[in-house]
Amino acid sequence: MNARTITWINAIGCMVLVALVVVQWRGEYVSGRELANLRTSLAEANAKTAEETARCVALERDLQVLKEAAEQSGKAVESGKSVAMTKDARIAELEAALKQAGGDVGKWQAAIAQRDDRVRKLEAEVAEARRRLNEAVAKLKAAGAR
Repeated sequence: MNARTITWINAIGCMVLVALVVVQWRGEYVSGRELANLRTSLAEANAKTAEETARCVALERDLQVLKEAAEQSGKAVESGKSVAMTKDARIAELEAALKQAGGDVGKWQAAIAQRDDRVRKLEAEVAEARRRLNEAVAKLKAAGAR
């Protein structure tokens, strides 16, 4: 083999090595860009995850507040029911007392009417007695004047 052949083989080998280096560099360049894109996507995904986690925590807190409010509302409703039952019982008692008082008023009105009748009769009797007394006084005066 002569020197020219070896130079050509060496040149072809260098070209092959340059081609391999370019192919390798190109693959690394593409892989580096994909890695950068993946890192960007990972950062965005982590940011979204953090945002969604914060939102979930806020929603859970809101849900807990709503549960507490619902419990307090339930307790208030139960308290209102017991107060309403107590008031209903008190109303029933007062209505019964009112009916009894209405019956007593009727009795008192009848008693007052009887008393008024007796007072009128007694006034008539007193007027009659006064008239007779005046007549007797007049007769006595007439008898004393004689």
